[in-house]
Amino acid sequence: MKKIMVVHSIASNGGDQLLLDALEQGLNKYCNAKVTIATCDNYNHQAFIKAPVILNEFLSPAAQTPHKLSQYLEKPFIGKLLETMSFGMAQLEAGFREKYRLVKDADAVILMPGGFIHEYYDYSELLPVLQSLKALNKNIYIVGQSLGPFEGPGSKARAMLKTISHIWVREKHSVGYLEKLEDAEVMTKSTLTGDVALGFEPGPLPHPKRQKIFLNFRGWLGIAEDELKQKAVSILKQLLKTQYAIEFISTCQGVATYKDDSKLHDEIVNQANLSDSDLARVTVSKPRYQPDDLIKYVAEHGIYFVGMRLHMTISCLLGDVPGINVGYEPKNTGVLDTIGLGHRALDIAEEEQAISDKITMLLETPYSELLKENKDAIVRGKSLFSQTFDSLNKKLI
Repeated sequence: MKKIMVVHSIASNGGDQLLLDALEQGLNKYCNAKVTIATCDNYNHQAFIKAPVILNEFLSPAAQTPHKLSQYLEKPFIGKLLETMSFGMAQLEAGFREKYRLVKDADAVILMPGGFIHEYYDYSELLPVLQSLKALNKNIYIVGQSLGPFEGPGSKARAMLKTISHIWVREKHSVGYLEKLEDAEVMTKSTLTGDVALGFEPGPLPHPKRQKIFLNFRGWLGIAEDELKQKAVSILKQLLKTQYAIEFISTCQGVATYKDDSKLHDEIVNQANLSDSDLARVTVSKPRYQPDDLIKYVAEHGIYFVGMRLHMTISCLLGDVPGINVGYEPKNTGVLDTIGLGHRALDIAEEEQAISDKITMLLETPYSELLKENKDAIVRGKSLFSQTFDSLNKKLI
């Protein structure tokens, strides 16, 4: 069985955990491979990662300096602290060497699927990590990523992408951003695919009760918070005109050390100033769900979904709940385009009337037609999933 290292998993985010779990399913099913070690930027994510975990900084430059930890342990304060904790130096050193061995033994490296390589996030810390892995003669693959825009750190993007052996981008906008880099080498090793999460198998779904409309909102750099809340209140009030209960829910909630959308959801409900009867129909979900549990929960209770997060949208799609993605980046519409659902997406920056019209379209479409669209979209998504991992497997052989 091939051994795979995954770099930069932010698994406290339920959408990222969904991607990681789907990646593991694909590797196992199509590539006879498993994830043997993963990196993250913060140990808070390790509870949601099945494989052994190391910090990104472990590989920069630790991949070429196995004794770096020993140098830290020699510092009097740290040594005394470890002694107080009864955590022996030999035990810690052994753990360090074991994880370094897992890095060395990996047959290939995959940069975590998602959408974090663009000008809004500082991915410059990833560059030395990838360069360290390249120095160990590792083939590095990008699987199911959105890339760009690169207007700010374009030169860093070029340097990073030169460490990559092949790139599977998940939507057409990323192809456009890569073309703007005007780098022929990058384009020749790039393939258009879909979002890895679309191939996730959550297991048998419960019988649907179709009781609730699920809503989801998140803060984002591209929209002022006051404007976002106002639009969210407008959407909430439109949906309260239906017969259904409303539940705010997110792939990002219930983890104290990570972004929690439920706090924003509480503020939206408070700002809506609802009547007691309407307020009784609205709940704000708080717990952090495992990806398969979230899909099964929405499958059991949901009739519609309207929201911003891409993988909340995909979780509902996998749970056979039709919805509208009111996105915040082109990647959202792009991913849905790949499975024939681009007409069910628009940007949160659109006028309130445009958003309202899109929701009205959803509510007025015969439900059987929506379910058929969902089914067809999942078939397309799974086809892209299998194509991606079949192609990756050929690279791994």
